[in-house]
Amino acid sequence: MHDWLFGFRKVLELIRVDVLDIIQRIPKDNIVIVRGKDDYYFCDKKSVEIIQQNGIKFIEVDAGHDWNEKIAETVKNLTN
Repeated sequence: MHDWLFGFRKVLELIRVDVLDIIQRIPKDNIVIVRGKDDYYFCDKKSVEIIQQNGIKFIEVDAGHDWNEKIAETVKNLTN
C-alpha cells in the first residue's frame, strides 16, 4: 500500500511540472531530435509542432518507432 501511495504522489508532482516553460528555457544550440516519420508513440504531430515552435532542431527519417539503420546513420552524422 505504501509503494502505491508513494508512486501516486510522484505522479502528482510530475503533473505540476510546466514542461513548456522548461523547453523554452533550455539552450537549443546542441539539441537535435531525430524521429522516425512513422513514430506516433514517442513524438506525435502535436509534439513536433511544439518542438519546432520552440526552436529545437528536428530531423525526420524514414523509420518507425524502433531504432534502425537510418536513425543510426543520422545520429552518427550528427555526432561526427
